Amino acid sequence: MTSSNPSDFDESLSSSSGDQPGSGASGEPSPETEADSGRAVAVAAEQSEEEEGAQASQIPLEYEHAIEEVDACKRRVLVTIPQREVQRFFANELSEIQDTAAVPGFRPGHVPRKLLEKRYWVELKDSLKVKLMLAAFEDLSEKKAFAPISDPDLDLASVELPDAGDFVFEFSIEVRPEFTVENWKGLKLQKPVYSMTDAQRDHRVRQALENLAELKEVDGPAELGDYVVADITLRFEDRVVNSSENETIRIRPTLSFLDGVADTFGEVMVGVQAGETRTCPVAVSQECQDPELAGKTVEAVIKVRTVKRLDVARVAAAQGATLEELSKELRETVDRGLATAMANAQAKALREGILDQLIDQVRFDLPQDLVKKQTAREVRRMALELQSQGHSVEEIQAQLNQLQRQAGEKVARLLREHFVLEQLAEQEGIDASEEDLEREVIRIAEQMNESPRRVRARIEQENAWDVLRNQVIERKVIDRVLEFAEIEEVARELNLPDRDVEFALSESVARVKSDQAVSQSQGEEA
Repeated sequence: MTSSNPSDFDESLSSSSGDQPGSGASGEPSPETEADSGRAVAVAAEQSEEEEGAQASQIPLEYEHAIEEVDACKRRVLVTIPQREVQRFFANELSEIQDTAAVPGFRPGHVPRKLLEKRYWVELKDSLKVKLMLAAFEDLSEKKAFAPISDPDLDLASVELPDAGDFVFEFSIEVRPEFTVENWKGLKLQKPVYSMTDAQRDHRVRQALENLAELKEVDGPAELGDYVVADITLRFEDRVVNSSENETIRIRPTLSFLDGVADTFGEVMVGVQAGETRTCPVAVSQECQDPELAGKTVEAVIKVRTVKRLDVARVAAAQGATLEELSKELRETVDRGLATAMANAQAKALREGILDQLIDQVRFDLPQDLVKKQTAREVRRMALELQSQGHSVEEIQAQLNQLQRQAGEKVARLLREHFVLEQLAEQEGIDASEEDLEREVIRIAEQMNESPRRVRARIEQENAWDVLRNQVIERKVIDRVLEFAEIEEVARELNLPDRDVEFALSESVARVKSDQAVSQSQGEEA
């Protein structure tokens, strides 16, 4: 494929020899005719340059690339863009500014091309570099040279566009491992058929009443299920690793952090009164961002400001009903919630059964740095999934904390699941349309009792549209596999997560600090 050289745009068009209309008897053009011809030539030249520039901008980038497999999920890519392509893109850049470029001694639009090239090469160099690299990235993506799962690992500032010669740069990128999903039709699955007990209904009704109740301050010892407003200080040996004031915490048997668990929290806190301080150990997970704390035990010092209790009786009185009458009204809502929970549990069991069999067919190693990088993404994905299933904020936080603490094991499994489902989606041509995404937004809004507008705003704020799209695609893939599966129904008792066991804080055991903040903190403690 040929491309235009910047110097080509500087050549003028000449008229053919022989007599021309409007010439004098001697064959020489009159001054008026010569001026008109000059203007016509200039206009024709400008139009020709504009047309040629427009055509050149539509020509795909010519380049060479080499891909090296670093490991199953990482590729190193070397891109070489020949000098003629650099010159073509530079010519396009000049064409966009030539009519307005300001050069001393010349009117805008009348600056000689060679002078423009010399004057604006340095100024346009950075934008030209970015456009060339972007064109290469886009073409590699269209050609599906690899299936990226992250942005390229590239320090843009360190890449230099040479003044002469080919433009060469390289980058690393994490990719989906290459494999094919076979034997996905005809899987043998067990479909659980759940039943609800009266005890489960009563338990959920009580939780629904508590959700409507307000907290009132208690002048006395705290009981299991009460709340405390407290200041928490987390210490490791003589060092304060984190602290928080005015946290409202429910006294459950267990208190969880994003990267730690206090298993004796309830035992320690029952009986505490306002103004008292209690301490309990917190087991730190291996996923803690402070390597000195990973796998260790820190001490939580809890200074109680007030003790509060849910006033359930006042909820019924405020509605002019007895507690028994209000409980009966809530039972219908609870039954609908339990029916949804059973449907979600059934779908989860089928999904796990499918993925257990499909993952066994493919083997690939996951680099640990990839697992760590994907943890935040998986937390967002799980949060959206739990919201769409109608879980409470407290239930969602508890499950997210568990995921954070067991990231290495759980995220590795989740990544394998996503890779398998994405590959099968690609094999079967399954995708998510804008209508699919809108339906999913409405479904989440209904489950969370929110407006679709608020759900969209939250997804936008969290930059989670790609997470939502993947969630829809994965559900479609599961439905496709179920169409061809052999399914056997089995009776099971519904095992719902017990909210009475754990209270989850959206806090880490260790606060990540800058070097300056660490120095200041150590100075204050000293």
